[in-house]
Amino acid sequence: GDDTVATDVFNILDPWRSNLVLAQAGAKVLDNLVGDVKIPILGASNVGWEGENDEAADGSGAITSVTLKPKRLSCFIDVSRALIMQDSCGVEDAIRRDIVEAIAHKFQATILGDGVGDATQPSGLFHGLVDKAATDFDSMAAIEADLETANVSNICYIASPKARAEMRAMTKGAKNNAVVAYANGEFD
Repeated sequence: GDDTVATDVFNILDPWRSNLVLAQAGAKVLDNLVGDVKIPILGASNVGWEGENDEAADGSGAITSVTLKPKRLSCFIDVSRALIMQDSCGVEDAIRRDIVEAIAHKFQATILGDGVGDATQPSGLFHGLVDKAATDFDSMAAIEADLETANVSNICYIASPKARAEMRAMTKGAKNNAVVAYANGEFD
């Protein structure tokens, strides 16, 4: 009787991927570039008070640059022509979506990592940086103050689930009047 039992085939389940947060955090994407890209960086100028008729001191403002070189992130999936021709559950669309999401996931993991860049892949944002441990609200506020002092605007947090769990346990304020520092997806 097994040959008479009908089998329904539903849409393919997409793989679980982490939420992509770079775009949500405001990362600027430069696409459709051709060749190397050089971005000039204006260093801060030093200024000082001078007497009315004194010669101004050299401000030592310097223009440097960073050069972006093309990198190749590739993906390959071997799919038979017969599978595409006989598809009844959206295999081609699922494969396309999976490739796009896998590339985005790998790109984000690389950028938010601490890996050393080379000729084939970029460095992670955290390569060569020393961790600043923030285990309570006061230390988080001190890190924010350091960023604000450096004129960093639009501060946002990208946190792992473990870090978010630790932030949920942080309180701010006096013991009798303490409130949770992380609530409803927002910190502070």
